[in-house]
Amino acid sequence: MAGTLLAVSPFLTPALRRHVLPYVPATDQQLADVLTLCRRAVQASRGTPARGRALRMVDLGSGDGRVCRALWREFSNRNDIGGEVSVTGVEMNFWLVLFSRMKAMRLSGAGVRTPHGHGGLTYIRGDLFALDFGGYDLVVLFGVDGSFMADIENKLTRDFAARRMRSAHTPAAESCTPSVVSKTAASACEPASASAETSDAEESDPPQPRRAAVVCTRFALPTWKSHAAQGLAWLYFVDEQPTG
Repeated sequence: MAGTLLAVSPFLTPALRRHVLPYVPATDQQLADVLTLCRRAVQASRGTPARGRALRMVDLGSGDGRVCRALWREFSNRNDIGGEVSVTGVEMNFWLVLFSRMKAMRLSGAGVRTPHGHGGLTYIRGDLFALDFGGYDLVVLFGVDGSFMADIENKLTRDFAARRMRSAHTPAAESCTPSVVSKTAASACEPASASAETSDAEESDPPQPRRAAVVCTRFALPTWKSHAAQGLAWLYFVDEQPTG
């Protein structure tokens, strides 16, 4: 009995926190619906970023990492993104984070091996409410019932309002300092070299913010207006939501 409790305790300890995010692996259909909406979100942002602007995606409560791996496979090798791609999974469960990192290291073409995964595919252990959502262009969330969705919506509203303020004051640096960002994503924020700036005037234009989006599945955000739906998944564009 004691051995059983020891084995399952890492999966139960999140229940001691304010919000219970149970580990429920995404089904094939849920994953397909999420990817469909993520493609629409990225398509909508293609015209807004300047050349070299990274695409930063985060999965909140990433579980065994399958959503992040699917996002990486979908977007990392596309040549129409306009910049480098980073995918970050945030998960409280140590064993699930470890499992996700091991799976990431087996992915072909996933970049340089790092302690947290592979290049632009990164998994971190942490409280998602401590993360700055405004540092990302696409936020993916598998929701749960209860007050969690209202709390996450409030945080999304606050963080993206702060992102807009940063953008208004320093557009070239906007969103370049999320609380957690992979080396691949961070490199996109480094200033261009003097030779690159002088070789082509167009290359020196400051990167512009992408059109930020949120994709939820299982449960919708309570008051945000959805732009599109696919099965039990919803796409929200941040610029379509109230700012107050």
